[in-house]
Amino acid sequence: MWASYQLGSVLLSAMTMWTTGQDAKSNPYKSIRFFQPLDTDTGYMADWGTQIISLGVDYYQTLYGGFPAGGIGWDKYGRVTAGVKASYAWTPALTVAAVVTPTWTWNKVDTDSLPLGPFAGFQPNFVCRKTLQTCRPEGESNYIGTEWDLGLTYNLAPGLVFDWAFGYLQADSAMAHRFIASQYNAGAGAPVRKDIGVHPVALSTARIRFSF
Repeated sequence: MWASYQLGSVLLSAMTMWTTGQDAKSNPYKSIRFFQPLDTDTGYMADWGTQIISLGVDYYQTLYGGFPAGGIGWDKYGRVTAGVKASYAWTPALTVAAVVTPTWTWNKVDTDSLPLGPFAGFQPNFVCRKTLQTCRPEGESNYIGTEWDLGLTYNLAPGLVFDWAFGYLQADSAMAHRFIASQYNAGAGAPVRKDIGVHPVALSTARIRFSF
C-alpha cells in the first residue's frame, strides 16, 4: 500500500507491504506457506526509492541472500516493510528526495543457515555458527535492518536526465548468516570471525539516461 500527499513543492509519501512466511523448523518439501511470485523481473519496490533492498538507480545491484527484489519475501520467512519518503522540487527540472525504510521478516530467521544465492534461498545448517555445537534450525531474529536513502534527479534537456542516489542499509541480526560455504562439524574449533555479527551495506550510483 502506498499513499502520498503533495503540498506545493513538497511530496510526502508512505508505504507498507507484507507477505506471510513460515518458521525456521518447517520443511518446505512437506508444506509451503509462503508467497512465491511467478516473476517480478527483479523489479519489486524499484519505484519506491530504496537502492539496496530493491533495485534503484543502479539496476544491477540488490541484496543477494534473501533476494527481496525478486522473491518479495525473505526466503520462506516472509517480509514486512514500511517506509516514508519526502521529495522536494527545487525547480521544475531538479528534485531531491530522502527515504527511510525499515524491514522485518514475518517469521524469525535461522541465522545458522547459509545463503546459497538469489534464487536458492537459505540452506539449513545443523551446527551453531557461534558455539560450533550441534543444533537444529531455530528462528533467532526478525529485524533485517533500516535503509536510509538520498536521491537527486535533474532533467538536463528534453530526453536527457541525470540521476544520483546513495543508499545505506543499517543491517541487523536477521542478516547475520554464515559467511563461508563449508560445513562445520561440532567441536571443529573456533568459529570464523566473519560468521559472527553483521556489517552495514552502502551503495552510491550516478547515471545519465537518454531517451528518444
